[in-house]
Amino acid sequence: MARVEPKAGLVLTFATAVIAGIALLPKMPLAALILAATGLTATLLATALAIVVVMPRLDRSRTSSFTRWAAMSPEEIPAAVAVDRRAQRLHQISKLCEWKMILLIWASASVFIAIAAVGAAALVTQFAA
Repeated sequence: MARVEPKAGLVLTFATAVIAGIALLPKMPLAALILAATGLTATLLATALAIVVVMPRLDRSRTSSFTRWAAMSPEEIPAAVAVDRRAQRLHQISKLCEWKMILLIWASASVFIAIAAVGAAALVTQFAA
């Protein structure tokens, strides 16, 4: 988990840079506008995926999450701690990390598409002028 969230922050930073790049482009010909719109769409997708990666996920069933202790009285906690749930929790955290990494891969790919599309839009605009 500690490795996923900083990477998602990096994706969000690149997404912001792409949006800023689109905002700085002057009046664009139609081809450049289409490329810029593609870049913006890819940027929005990357941003949404990165936000999902960093969004906290609490265990609503309260069976293996830290939120479980909040639902218990202080007297119930010693008995609950006596049950070894480490293997179950490790499995759940591993699945969550795997899912977040998959989303991060898609977000990164979307950023690459956005950079290429906005860069092409800038070139089309430059050579059209």
